[in-house]
Amino acid sequence: ELYASVYPKIEEAESKHKADDFYMALREFTMAFKDGHVGLNGGDQEGYWVQRNLYGGYGFAIRELDDGRSIVVYVMEGGPAEEAGMLVGAEIFTLRGMPVSDAISATEPYSPQSTDFGLRYEQTVFVTRDGAGGSMEVSFQNPGQGKKTVELDSTTEFDSLYATYLGGDYD
Repeated sequence: ELYASVYPKIEEAESKHKADDFYMALREFTMAFKDGHVGLNGGDQEGYWVQRNLYGGYGFAIRELDDGRSIVVYVMEGGPAEEAGMLVGAEIFTLRGMPVSDAISATEPYSPQSTDFGLRYEQTVFVTRDGAGGSMEVSFQNPGQGKKTVELDSTTEFDSLYATYLGGDYD
């Protein structure tokens, strides 16, 4: 089934000499394994994919709690989220026009994951990533304040990604 899905895409990419399409077909193939030990070094094409999909951030990061709530664990100084009034500890209700849990579920992970926990963790990290210049509607409530819905524009920033994805050790 995987072969039937991916091989025609590879053939077409090769026949048209489209490196990006070839990379995307290989990425689809790699992601289908759902194994954290499987990876793809896509070289320049992977770099372009990362730039289109992950360079943009909204200046905040979240964590999903055991009770299903999603809480802001990082707000970048001077970033879009801070400018909109978001604080660490805010509860997120919606992202991208969906309940936050659904938005997380709809997020493509960066790499294959072996466990449901690993998958959900990556989806939670990358739900707040976009290409630079993207936009996202966010509904949140800071502790002790009323609910607020804002439209945030992404900027090229990595602080909010590094704060959670790499354990904050990026200096």
